[in-house]
Amino acid sequence: MATVNITISSSLNTSLQIGDVVYYVSTTETSGFDVGSNMVEVGVVTAINQSSNIVTCDIVDGSPVPTTTNTFYMFSKDNRANMASPLGYYAEAKFVSDSKTKSEIFATACDVTVSSK
Repeated sequence: MATVNITISSSLNTSLQIGDVVYYVSTTETSGFDVGSNMVEVGVVTAINQSSNIVTCDIVDGSPVPTTTNTFYMFSKDNRANMASPLGYYAEAKFVSDSKTKSEIFATACDVTVSSK
């Protein structure tokens, strides 16, 4: 299977992981907004280099390789592995705001299921 290395100009999303599917949209500027259409699947992520912002993907057969400089990349997760609730008896959460102004949290939630007795 063919592979492609995609270099991202900004830092990579921290939730990107091997096994995610990468898509792209070629964008053009219209009235000051970046507009894109025709989302194209690139393939499955096989390697990630955080220091150089390079993502390696196995190309989907017949999928065109992105060649434009005005390209918006996005990814989706495999929901078989990423939709489950956390397991365990203990959890800790820390909410942090980098804002210089006063901030409030209006709601937060936790899914709790008794798994053993």
